[in-house]
Amino acid sequence: MYEVLSRLFGTRSPRVKLAIVTTQRYVSSGGSEELWIATADAALRRGWEVLFINYDWPELPPSVQALIDAGARRASIPFGDTDTRTPWNALETFSPDMVLVSNARVFEIMLHPALVECIERCGFPYALVNFGEGTVEPAHAAVAQRIYGNARATGFCSRHSIRQAEASLPAKLQNAFIVQEPINLTDRTPLPFPDAADGLRLASVSRLHLQKGFNVLFESLASPEVRRFGWRLSIFGDGEHRGEIEDMIARLSLGDRVELMGATTDIRGIWRNHHAFVLASPSEGVPLSMMEAMICGRPSIVTNAGGIGEWMGEGREGFIAEGIDRRSYTAALVRALSAASDWERVGTHAREMALDRVPEDAGSILLEVMFGL
Repeated sequence: MYEVLSRLFGTRSPRVKLAIVTTQRYVSSGGSEELWIATADAALRRGWEVLFINYDWPELPPSVQALIDAGARRASIPFGDTDTRTPWNALETFSPDMVLVSNARVFEIMLHPALVECIERCGFPYALVNFGEGTVEPAHAAVAQRIYGNARATGFCSRHSIRQAEASLPAKLQNAFIVQEPINLTDRTPLPFPDAADGLRLASVSRLHLQKGFNVLFESLASPEVRRFGWRLSIFGDGEHRGEIEDMIARLSLGDRVELMGATTDIRGIWRNHHAFVLASPSEGVPLSMMEAMICGRPSIVTNAGGIGEWMGEGREGFIAEGIDRRSYTAALVRALSAASDWERVGTHAREMALDRVPEDAGSILLEVMFGL
């Protein structure tokens, strides 16, 4: 490793300086945050210096606070001004050997022109990772082509996302690769499939936000063709639209079938007692909660959004709607519930596939890609 770093940085000390910028301004924690946090942790474990720049949340998630406790420095982006120079001055002073920009949605670096200007003016090597879905404004296309084209590496969570970004630029990204998020499971041992004598138990693990497709999910569950099956749904998560979601549950008379459980970090605890994962979102990258369900040996009933279709085949690892509309998702639920006796086998396939694709140390792998280690 020392020889590689010496080639990259000349005679300077191999105590590498890594700066990380996250554009996540919607929630203080989430699936898109896990990879940069794991990458910062991997760098700190190597004895490197780390500066991370995130939004000025009033309270940091424990995993982010742990980085500070381990020696990482922090600068913050005020919510009132996405183009403030304050954090980018800190970036310039830090003078990193590499900058990692974690885009909560593809192209979100373009919302920070002062960051783009700082990276280019200072000549910092940089890499980009992209989550969710997004397109670039035509007025920003030329700059985006340059920024994405000159990155040392540009990671996306799916082939679908790469194709979407290339069509939006439009340009071929020769430096594009697939990134894999870490999962919130330290124990990957198999979980027994729950007994279904008392009915099927579905689980949603999601932020309580209307963008997650709860209207499609509830309308599909409320349809006569789905109601006739014996099932209950537990929703794990919190969020700003809890009230609206409670109203939808009441309006569709689902109160006897659907229960809001609140947020939990005990992922294996969820899947110890539930049979299948459900998600009706119209827009996704690759959901971390779906990967975790797969690792735990549970099938998924999902929309064909983002890169989800790259993780499963119909009836093999799960059940996937042909579209993102209510009719398509209702049909997927009916297919899945009609084949419930086969869910344990489907869950086994899902687990085998996910174990093969989800690395144990995603942060170290990203460091190796960025630095060519």
